[in-house]
Order: sequence, then structure tokens, then C-alpha cells
Amino acid sequence: MKYISQHLRSRGRNSVLWILAVGLEMGRLSAVTLDIGTTATPAWSVTGGGAVNATPYLFVDQLSITSNGTGTGYFVSGGSFANFSGFWLATYSFFLPAEATSVSLAFYNLHGDDRLVLSLNGTQLGSTGIPYLGNDSSGSMVLTEGGPLEPYTFSGPEGSVSGTVTSGFLVGGMNVVQGIINNTHSGVYGPCVPIYEGTSNDGTWFGVEGAISYAVPEPSSLALCVFAIAVVVIRRKLV
Repeated sequence: MKYISQHLRSRGRNSVLWILAVGLEMGRLSAVTLDIGTTATPAWSVTGGGAVNATPYLFVDQLSITSNGTGTGYFVSGGSFANFSGFWLATYSFFLPAEATSVSLAFYNLHGDDRLVLSLNGTQLGSTGIPYLGNDSSGSMVLTEGGPLEPYTFSGPEGSVSGTVTSGFLVGGMNVVQGIINNTHSGVYGPCVPIYEGTSNDGTWFGVEGAISYAVPEPSSLALCVFAIAVVVIRRKLV
């Protein structure tokens, strides 16, 4: 530290800038990837039929609010078939560090029974549904519990919808990827309908594959930058 002080006295402001530049140049980034696939059920929660943020059931590579996707299964904890309107939510919440950069979300293989909209922090990313009389593009959607039935144009057939987004994230805060699912018993068309307990002729589920990725400075790089800042403080005291 004595050497640094002497160096600062002799070289002045340019020396400080040089040290800061070296600190930033030597900064290393570490890549982080979060799997948002619905096979990772502990990362997802579901709300519907009276259940709030309950652990969903895994249904092959998709998730559901019942243990087998139909009325013959068990409803998720906190909810019941009697309280289920046909509307439910699947939610994946994640925190982005304040220093995160190059943030992106890529998704593919979007599925929903009967129809669904995928969103990030309230912004719609893609939608799909089961065809009704051969039509899977134009239909309707209920976007909130108890909300109105609205005309809706879907992104594409089940399994074909994909996308990548690099904006709309809350850096330094919580973020939410959400599937809004309607059970209709008639695909993309018609109002939400309940699933009756003990019946096997109707079901509902949701599936997606994808990942969130971003970069953060490695701890050693952060320490180097802090060191450079400390040097600036020392110089100010010496002047």
C-alpha cells in the first residue's frame, strides 16, 4: 500500500484511471443458466381451484393441477374440483442479481390443454391450444380468474411455438414466468369449464421447455474492482 501511495503521488490522476481500467479489463464473467422446463416441478407452482402457489403434479413432461391431469386424480394441495372453474396459473419465479448482464429467455415446445398464454412479468410471449373443428389459430381466452372471455389469436399449433426474449426483465428483483391455462373441453374455443371429480373424459395440463441465461462478474473480479475503488479513495486523502 505504501508503494501505491507513492505511485499515486508521483503519477496523479492518470495512475488512478489506469488502475481502474486494469480492474475492469481483467473482469471475468460467469454464465448462469436456469432451467424453466416443466419437468423441473419444484421450480413451478400452480394456483387454481382454491389452491395458491401449490406444488404441481408432473404429468409425463408436463405439469397439472391433478395427479393424472383428469378428474380421476387428486387435486393439488389447498384446492378442490368443487372450486375449480377451469382457469389456473402455473408460475416460475426467479431472482436476477443487480449485476446481471446479457439476460435472455428462450422457450420452445409449448403445450397446453386446452389453451394457454405464456408471459414474462405480464408481457405475453407466446400462446397455443388444442384445435377446435380444425382451427387452432383464432379462438378466445380468459386471462384472469373470473375475467371475461376475450377473442384471441394464438401463436401457433401445440409444440410449434418458440421464442427468445432479451428485454422485459427486472434486474435486481424478482421475475415471473407464467402460464395462463384454460380448460374448455373444446380447445381454443369457448368458455372455461370445470373438471368434475371422478370423471376421465376431460383434463388439463401445461408444458414448456427452455432456459433463462445471464452473466455475472466472478467474485475475484468484483474484489479487483473494489480494490481499484479503494485506491481512488486513498488518492483523495493524499491530495
